[in-house]
Amino acid sequence: MSAGSGYEVSADGMRDVLRGLVDLTAQISGAVGQLGQLSIPGGCFGGVGTSVASGNVAVQAQSAVTLRALASVLQEINRRLNDTVDGYDRADRTIADTLALLSASDRLIDRAR
Repeated sequence: MSAGSGYEVSADGMRDVLRGLVDLTAQISGAVGQLGQLSIPGGCFGGVGTSVASGNVAVQAQSAVTLRALASVLQEINRRLNDTVDGYDRADRTIADTLALLSASDRLIDRAR
């Protein structure tokens, strides 16, 4: 978020978004599990049963592979964003601590004069 001439990031706000990403990833993983349990018997496809049934199995398998890949990418994005938020938070605290020390040392110098 822009704050005047500076830039401010809410680490807590970013962590809230990342929790949402974890939930989404869990939902995708759950959908993959459910997809694996679904199967349509070949007889349901009537006269074109065998070829359509095998095509359906292939599409179902590819859908599961794609969803697993998506979940994996989202987990990696989440991991990297968590690392970024943690790094930002550490840097922000380090800068704040350094500025506080500099301010305190300036006051000591002023008192010594």
